Amino acid sequence: MSSSIPAPRQRQPNGGSNGTTAPAASSSSSSSSAVVIENAADLTFGSEFESKDHDNVVQILSNAQVAVILQMSAQNALMRDEELHEVYKKTQKYVNRFNTMKNPEKAHQELVDELDNLQNALTSYRTVENTGATRHNDDDYNNNNNNNNNNNHTNHSSGSSRRRDDDNNEMEMELHGFEVAALMNLVATDTMVEEAVALIPSLSRFPECAVDEILDLIRSTMIRIVSYGS
Repeated sequence: MSSSIPAPRQRQPNGGSNGTTAPAASSSSSSSSAVVIENAADLTFGSEFESKDHDNVVQILSNAQVAVILQMSAQNALMRDEELHEVYKKTQKYVNRFNTMKNPEKAHQELVDELDNLQNALTSYRTVENTGATRHNDDDYNNNNNNNNNNNHTNHSSGSSRRRDDDNNEMEMELHGFEVAALMNLVATDTMVEEAVALIPSLSRFPECAVDEILDLIRSTMIRIVSYGS
């Protein structure tokens, strides 16, 4: 018997200068009939990335998240004596090669929780454009890391990257789903603000202090994962 699990869909941004491959994505909706010229630098994607219907929006995952999903699926296939499809094997090889958040000594569910908590923290991150003041609940993030909640991977819509507060004449900025996955893919423990913006140009809309705070969230998770058991 042959077990074939579709590889996560990937997008190659058009018009970008850095050649960065888009994070892995999967969609339960059909492709839009309108032709959209995608450009990661200005967060221009197809309508499926912006859908308000959470059941039909593209779910963007990092290489690390795809790697743990494929690892568990491969183990299940092995127990059922099923052969993995060649496309599956190539996808697994790719995400494992570029996965910077891995540690074979860390329990599978612990790793899943760490990655989900990081994605939640980045998705919920907010900053006000005209002051640079950030609004991020670090207590909630720390509580999530302390609780082993055994949740499955959380689905996130990419959402709007800006929301206006007309009463205060402020622009609340948030990370796009693409940026969240790209950050999880590309950031290392020694990545500086300038390098992050060069790798993900759309981050230039944030003040440097906000980007540095975002990087700190990722660094802390990477350190916990990599240093576990050492």
